[in-house]
Amino acid sequence: MIVYFIRFSLARISNISVIIVLLDFVFKESPLKSVVEQLSKAYHTPIAIEGADLKNKKLTAHLRYQTPDSALNVIAATLQCKLENSGGSYTLSGK
Repeated sequence: MIVYFIRFSLARISNISVIIVLLDFVFKESPLKSVVEQLSKAYHTPIAIEGADLKNKKLTAHLRYQTPDSALNVIAATLQCKLENSGGSYTLSGK
């Protein structure tokens, strides 16, 4: 199961209005392939997975207001896999 919420907040900084987008993801026994599809869409960032076994690993996590880097680092630590960042695109692979 995957649930995510997008929250908008309006802030004023030095007489400039700023819209802040807050992402809140809840994953419960979700295949990594589905998790990555959702994160890639939400963050407009390419994310690849190397290895069929890794694609099918299940993730249970609550990622709240994370950047792509921090969200993927949490996933890599949780699933004990390797994360590479190359020019704004990410790859998760087995260790």
